Amino acid sequence: MKSKIVNAEEAAVLVHDENTICCNGFVQSGIPEALLEALEACFLQTGHPKNLRLFAAAGQADGKERGLNRLGHEGLLRKVVAGNWGRMPKVVKLALENKIFAYNLPQGVICQLYRTLAAGKPGFSPRWDCKPLLIRGLKAAESMKAPPKIL
Repeated sequence: MKSKIVNAEEAAVLVHDENTICCNGFVQSGIPEALLEALEACFLQTGHPKNLRLFAAAGQADGKERGLNRLGHEGLLRKVVAGNWGRMPKVVKLALENKIFAYNLPQGVICQLYRTLAAGKPGFSPRWDCKPLLIRGLKAAESMKAPPKIL
């Protein structure tokens, strides 16, 4: 029987262009540093995977090179939804230069969504009505051929 356990490099090769990746952790605790490092190396060597969508709750980096900063290369990311952007300046730079679609949702809402999904529940609705905001954002994103300008 073939093992389902793979190392970081083998796992990075399983991530394909335009996949969505979800990363959880807080600052530098509980983040898959070896996998993020392998993903970065794979992209820098081959140009793939590219145009990934990233979903992350907290600032999962050291504010310099590690964590989600490893994904801050033009072409590697296409869309990012995060609850905290303060610790990943390389990804922020891509957003400010309009090279990625960038969305900021409340960190607590993203964490609650993780909890709901892990419990096998069908969905989650925050106490505040976020539908108008999300619908406007999704419609704007669908109608755009390029990332929105950040003012």
